[in-house]
Formats: sequence, structure tokens, C-alpha cells
Amino acid sequence: MATGGGADTDVARGEELFSAGDLDGAQAAFERADAAGDPRGTLKLASLLEDDRHDLAAAEHVWRRADEAGDLNGSGNLGRLLREKGDLRGAEDAFFRCVERGSARALGDWGALLLNREDASAEEIAAMTDRLCGAHDLFIWNKDTSVMGAVMMLDAAAERADPAAFEAGTRRADERGSASGAWQLAWVLRGRGDLAGAVVAFRRSAERGHGEAWSFGAGTCFELGDPATAEAMAREGDRAGVAKASSMLGSILDERGQPEEAIAAYRRGDEGGDGHGSFNLGISLAQGGDLGGAEAALSRAVERDVDNAAEALAQIRQMRPG
Repeated sequence: MATGGGADTDVARGEELFSAGDLDGAQAAFERADAAGDPRGTLKLASLLEDDRHDLAAAEHVWRRADEAGDLNGSGNLGRLLREKGDLRGAEDAFFRCVERGSARALGDWGALLLNREDASAEEIAAMTDRLCGAHDLFIWNKDTSVMGAVMMLDAAAERADPAAFEAGTRRADERGSASGAWQLAWVLRGRGDLAGAVVAFRRSAERGHGEAWSFGAGTCFELGDPATAEAMAREGDRAGVAKASSMLGSILDERGQPEEAIAAYRRGDEGGDGHGSFNLGISLAQGGDLGGAEAALSRAVERDVDNAAEALAQIRQMRPG
């Protein structure tokens, strides 16, 4: 849809009239811009009809035209309206078009409808899982919070989707280099008792940037009776600045009788925000006679909701003089 000087003027005039409370004048201006082929006029007209006129039928018609013209906002808003009026299959299709046009936010909406559809095929579930893993990667790598709806839907799919279809999707994502795909596959493998396979998948996930996979991979190694590999993975995570891995390394060093190195690792975990690092640091400092440091560390463990931290803190406070 091309824009021109007249359409530009109509959009600006419509915005002015809308701000002044002249809905009739604003609507007329947006209609002129829409008729001239300006997508901004189309979207503003649809929003006015829906939000201010409360004419959902007219708004749906305009959102649908925007969708048919290939507009991402048109497909997303059409999906929302169709979902609200109970046309779930139409909404699912609209949200999928929004996803295809590049919207990470729409992934969660589309995934929720697909997951709840009883006749969804295994291929659809696998494709959905693959896409959701891709959204999760955006959070892992870039801390992109716009994809949190998709991340929550991925967690729901792990619990509710057909297990074989979900696994197929995680494998597909893993094969294309997804940190989330390897992470999800690791949990699938753990769930069916393939701990060795889970360790390998956790390592792939960690090497692709999912820091927590180092500590969970190390923990799985312990379950396998492989403390050497567990320590190696914990050290790699510690070097990468993963707080949970630092705390786990501290526990390994403590067990080995290296208290100074353990305290240093616990401190790194604590500084990274890991509650278990805070707790273990507090206990270690208390054993070394540093009750003030222990109290501070255990206070952080309490703030981080670590089991037994409140009781340990109370005992330390009783031990302190005055």
C-alpha cells in the first residue's frame, strides 16, 4: 500500500482531531488515508473503531483488510478479535500469519490455540515446538522479554503435548543449533532415564549459551556416578559466570576438603544471585568463625527463598555476642 502527501496529511490531521476529542473528524480523516492506501490510516481507523466506537464488526472488517494486505499488526489484531468472539480456528490461522510475518509475541497466542486443538497433528505440534524453541533462544541469547509468552507456552507444551511430537520438535530445533532445543531435549531424555544422553544434550545447550545447562548437566553426571565429568562441567559453568555452577563447584570442593577454594566458589555463586551459594557461603563462614559475614550471606539466602536459611540465620544471630 503506497503512501502519498495527501494520505500523510490525513493521518496527521486525524491524530490532531482525535487528540482534541473529535472522533467523527478523526474517523473521516483516517478513512481518507485508508482509502488512499496508507497502512497507517488503516490501522488507526481499526483502532478507533474498536477502542472508541466499540464497533467490533467494523473493526474486524478493517483489521481483516490490513491482514490481507500483509500487515503484521492486522493479522495479530484480527486474531485477537476472532479469539474473543470464539472463532478459535480463524484466530489460530491469523496468529500464524502474524508469526510468519515476524512477530515473536504472536507465537504464544498461536501456540496456545494449537496446543488446545484436539485434532492438531504430530507435525503441527513438532513445528510449533521448533518455533517456540527459537523464541526461547531469543531470551537466552538476548534477554528479549517480548518472547516470554512463547517461553511459557513452550513449558506448557512440555507438560501437555504429545510426547513423541514434542520430542521431534526439540530434536529439530537442536539440529539447527538451538540452545533451547538441546535444553528441552535433555529434559525429555532425563525423563525417560537416558541420563547419558541428557548430559550430552545439556552440554550442547550450555555451549550454545544456556548457562544453567552447565549445572544441570553436572548434577546429572553425579546421578550417573561420574564426579570427574560433573566437576569439569561445573568448572566450565563457573568460568562462564554461571552462578549455579559456581555454587555447585563450591560443594564439590567442600566435599574434597578444600574449604578456601570452596568459599571462593560459593562467593561467586552468591554474588551472581544464587541462593544456594549464599546459604553455603554463610555456613562455611560460620564454621570459620566469621559470624558477621555468615549473617549477611544467610540473610541473602533468606531473601532468595532457600530452604532452611531462616533457621540457620536465627541460629547465627543467637551465637553473635550482644
